[in-house]
Amino acid sequence: MHITCPRGFGIDIIIGVYGIRNKESCNYPKDKVINCTAGDKVFKIIKETCNQKQQCRLQATSDVFNNNCSGSGRELKVVHRCLRHVDVLKALACENEKMQLECSPGYIIKIVNTFYGRKNQLTCHEQSRSSDKCLNIEAMDTMLNRCEGVQTCIVSANEEEFEDPKLWQHPCKNSSKYLEVDYLCESG
Repeated sequence: MHITCPRGFGIDIIIGVYGIRNKESCNYPKDKVINCTAGDKVFKIIKETCNQKQQCRLQATSDVFNNNCSGSGRELKVVHRCLRHVDVLKALACENEKMQLECSPGYIIKIVNTFYGRKNQLTCHEQSRSSDKCLNIEAMDTMLNRCEGVQTCIVSANEEEFEDPKLWQHPCKNSSKYLEVDYLCESG
């Protein structure tokens, strides 16, 4: 499941349920137990994974949500709204430049959104070699692993940091790429 809000907005999870709610859901067999859910921990996991981010991906599996309902046919139901971020900081680094994210003492970085690739010809246009559009779908995970929860972080916008051809959508070998990051500084 992919949840997305427009740029400048963050996800706010209202409902998060994983399990079997009724026999009509996911074509669940009629002879199986109904109304078997993973409880409040699902809501907490979804909130921790998605809240305040512009986008997030959730895998609807028992491994993620520790659901003890036997059999198949479980479903993930999420209701969210998009709230405007008023304190979002934005950073941009063209290919082969370094990006520094920094918060004041006592505050830590919370990554809201990440893009690495090329989606237009205006951004970092001095370096653009092609009109190909591409994106690295794992860029958010890379930034979360490198920068989430620390006061300061430096990342290079280059292939060593982000390049993995099997993860590219619409590969653009001949295009210059750039890194865009939206983040918050939260009290730590």
